[in-house]
Amino acid sequence: MSVLELLESFEDEVLDPEEETFALFSAPIPSANLGFIDPRAAELDITLPPNRDFTIHQSPTLLASSRAGGTTGAVLWKITPLFAAFLSSPDCPFLPRSSSAPTGPASSDAAVLELGCGISALTGLACGPRVGRYVLTDQPYVARLVQRNLDANERAPAPARRGAKGRASSSSLQAAPAPAGHVFFEPLD
Repeated sequence: MSVLELLESFEDEVLDPEEETFALFSAPIPSANLGFIDPRAAELDITLPPNRDFTIHQSPTLLASSRAGGTTGAVLWKITPLFAAFLSSPDCPFLPRSSSAPTGPASSDAAVLELGCGISALTGLACGPRVGRYVLTDQPYVARLVQRNLDANERAPAPARRGAKGRASSSSLQAAPAPAGHVFFEPLD
């Protein structure tokens, strides 16, 4: 493509900047959902690489309310799973990793403070196993749903191994480590 062809592909030259500005600011905004995954769903199933499944509870009712302090933290944003996947990946330069286990947990000295986590706690759930302490913060109105999401995403007990007669032995039923073990919520206002 030549320079002339490129110039011809542009829109007409702006002759009146004030009129152009007025036209741009008076045009309707194309999206009203602000980038939420599904603002009407009370529960979302999210999968982060490599095959880590999370159930996120959110509050469409709270989002639709006229709460004075804001409501955008009541549902999961589209960027959150992408951000959580990036931060929890072994290649992420921002979270420490031990030299002996590059994809395993970091030293117990590492800590993360997330300001304005919203209801999901997804970033904390994804990154929590790599740090010694992960503190989620937000306004008090999200506390109940954050705790519900932390509780819902603790790993279930590992399946019991059957003995010779088909009975589960009491020593064989062990809980797998909870990914939210070092993740805490602290309300701020």
